[in-house]
Amino acid sequence: MILEIALWKGMNIEKFCYTADDNVWTITELLTAQDLFTEGQKMKNCLASYAFRCASGNSAVFSLKCASVEHGKAKLASSSQNARNATLEVNPLRRSLVQAKGKCNTALLPGVMNVVKRWAEVNRISVQVLV
Repeated sequence: MILEIALWKGMNIEKFCYTADDNVWTITELLTAQDLFTEGQKMKNCLASYAFRCASGNSAVFSLKCASVEHGKAKLASSSQNARNATLEVNPLRRSLVQAKGKCNTALLPGVMNVVKRWAEVNRISVQVLV
C-alpha cells in the first residue's frame, strides 16, 4: 500500500521565495511520503500520517523554511531550528489554509504568519483565523 501513495501530483504551486530583513523565506509543497516523514521528524509532528490524504488529493502540505542572507548569499538558519519554521496544510478543493503550525504544533509568530499570508495571497488560498 505504501508504494501506491509514495508520490503524488499535488497542487502545482511553484516554490515561493520572499526576502525581507536579511531573511529568505521559502515555501515548498511536499510531494512524497518520504518528504512528509522527514518534515514530521524535523518539526516533531504527526505529518507522516498525512500521506494517504495527500495522495488522494484531500490535503496538500507545504514546508516553510527561512535562511539568513550574509554577504549576498543565503545561509541556513541555525541547526537547532533545522531551517524549518512552519508546516502548512491546505484543503486543495476549497483552496483554504487548514493548519499553520510551528515546531511541536506551536502557534506561529506574527512575522512568520505574515509570510504565510503573503504566500496564500499570491496563490489564491484563503486564510481564516487559525487556532
